[in-house]
Amino acid sequence: MSSHSHSWSCFITAAAANELDTLRTNWLNPPEWTKTEVLEFPGSADGPWRRYLHDVDPANGIGTVRYPRIVPKNADCALKLKARTLTNLYNERPAWLAAVHDKLDAAAFAAYGWPTTLSDDELLARLLALNLSRAAPSPSQTDDILAELNFVLGTKWNDSEVPKPPKQGWEVAREVLEKWSKRAKTTLEQWSKKARELLDRWWEEKERKLRDPME
Repeated sequence: MSSHSHSWSCFITAAAANELDTLRTNWLNPPEWTKTEVLEFPGSADGPWRRYLHDVDPANGIGTVRYPRIVPKNADCALKLKARTLTNLYNERPAWLAAVHDKLDAAAFAAYGWPTTLSDDELLARLLALNLSRAAPSPSQTDDILAELNFVLGTKWNDSEVPKPPKQGWEVAREVLEKWSKRAKTTLEQWSKKARELLDRWWEEKERKLRDPME
């Protein structure tokens, strides 16, 4: 998929998600039953309310939070609004809700380039495979990891020694691999298959050098 096509798919998906959010919000809080009140209280420029902050004092970073809150117009509206919950909405599942969800699903499938006929199990399998492929080391990271493994394992067992069992090597290498998995913001378990492949490659190279030191 070209970058232009990818950007357009993202736009279509975002538009469908925004439509769903707008329709649900209007159902949960109908404009004819609600009004907006603005709560004002002090807040800091680096606090959780900063998006609603006004008139910040540069000396101390404190300003006035103006938070818009949706409230019922009257007691009768408040009573009606009690039944407007997401649980009730999805239990009723009106036609407009089903239609906008279908539109969002179609946009998401198109963005991934997948057929809409996938079963739940097939969809989960594809998402898992995609997640694992993105979590695995890139080719450049693989070279860097191998270089570090050579250094760390090589310092423990020099080229004249018989290699220790792979299990011991794995324990020594684990620290290196954990460091790289943290840099990639993933877990060592997600890297386990690739990590063991890297360790096996190091071990094969070590044994090859021992068999033929002049190679």
